[in-house]
Amino acid sequence: MAIYYYFKNKNALLEALTTSLVEDIYQPQANEDWQSELKHLCASYIELLREYNGLLQTMLSMTSHGPAQVFAERYQLIVQPLDLSQQVEKDSLDLLADYLHGFALSISCCHDASLIKTDMLDGPLSLICSSLLVSRT
Repeated sequence: MAIYYYFKNKNALLEALTTSLVEDIYQPQANEDWQSELKHLCASYIELLREYNGLLQTMLSMTSHGPAQVFAERYQLIVQPLDLSQQVEKDSLDLLADYLHGFALSISCCHDASLIKTDMLDGPLSLICSSLLVSRT
């Protein structure tokens, strides 16, 4: 098959595809409104997972970190002005990723995915932002 000329195996192809999709999520801008930037990043990630049913399961089953690295780098750019400790930054990224993945899973499991609106992220994201503010070094 010609496709394996470019990719050594199916896993390499899947990683390239998923990374390409995740690279299309919101690209944060360097500005003082980091909370708004975080909301835009999270909303675009959820919309991507909503649009591509099965993408979350594919990403979570991968052994590589390509797609996760894209989100992590954008998250780090957003929270950089907060001057968080490395541990707080890591813990908050882990918490946020777990929350977003749970939110996306609830969309895929719901009998009517239109019942779960992206703006339902607002309250939990506000709580996460508040915890980041008090965790600054």
